[in-house]
Amino acid sequence: MHLHRHLIDDPRYDREMNSMTGALRFAAEYEPDEQQLFWSNMTLGDLEVLVGQPDATKAAYREALANNDKDWFALNSSRAQLQLLKDLGFRSETVEAGIAVFDRAIQKLAKPEDWQPRQVILFSGHMIDAPNRPTKRFPAEKESAAAQKTAEALDQLGAGPEDLAIAQGASGGDLLFLEACRQRNVRLQLLLPLQEPAFIDRSILPSADGDKWRDRFYRLKAGLTEVPRIMPDELGPPPKDVGPFERCNLWLLYTALSYGIDKVRFICIWNGGGGDGPGGTAHMYNEVKRRTGRVTWIDSRSL
Repeated sequence: MHLHRHLIDDPRYDREMNSMTGALRFAAEYEPDEQQLFWSNMTLGDLEVLVGQPDATKAAYREALANNDKDWFALNSSRAQLQLLKDLGFRSETVEAGIAVFDRAIQKLAKPEDWQPRQVILFSGHMIDAPNRPTKRFPAEKESAAAQKTAEALDQLGAGPEDLAIAQGASGGDLLFLEACRQRNVRLQLLLPLQEPAFIDRSILPSADGDKWRDRFYRLKAGLTEVPRIMPDELGPPPKDVGPFERCNLWLLYTALSYGIDKVRFICIWNGGGGDGPGGTAHMYNEVKRRTGRVTWIDSRSL
């Protein structure tokens, strides 16, 4: 609306702009979610660009940067938006004040490496069975055989430093895969369906020797160059009819596919049956098979 007014001097939206200014300021100032403070404060900076003065614009953006001054992509994206306004000749004093704030912040950061993997190795697999599991699926005594088969699958793909591995990090298959990838200097990216404590409670500790698997998870995490990404933080709450593990499978798959469908390779440790609930290995296997067909299936029944 402000750009419309600026570009063709048409006052038709003036009343709506005045009403929305107060509503928007109230909403942004009283954002209850601490995870959104950067964006709510950024919104206040954007608002000052539209209706405020240069000093107020600088102050609002600096407040936003106090909550997130290390995310190069977020800062560069916000600056690019201001650059567009500058190119259109819109409120040059407030726009340039905002650009100056971002320029100073971005200068302190190194531009992220524009690295592209040769291949993306996606994994899904059974957890090690809980001690009281009525029907065995991946008992602890099969761990060594599974680790060997996983290593062989990676060697067949020629996995190495030019590749990216993506998995969750549960006990059993996930951690065996990630540990084998680390031995080959493959880059690792963990995507967790839940906040870390909840993920450990549901996907690591229930297994036989759960405490030892938790220790292996922490050792692996300590050596990561990129921290695990947490689905609720990245994507927000799931839709009502979609479970977190089913949603995380699709998140894993779409993240892999974003590098190009031809790069995606999938390894799974699976018994060929259905899962204990939505979002198991069967779900991931079928999703990948439908899209790429490049699957290495380690049948846990034959280990």
